[in-house]
Amino acid sequence: MLKLTDRTSQHTLLKNRIEALKIALKLIESEVENKLIDYGK
Repeated sequence: MLKLTDRTSQHTLLKNRIEALKIALKLIESEVENKLIDYGK
């Protein structure tokens, strides 16, 4: 298994990408939930 050393540019980039994906997932889940609520009316 490959390990990235803390504070390297690769580590920081990967950390930021993972955080961006988490935010994107929350936004997508929120949109899906809103669509389900809208269709349920």
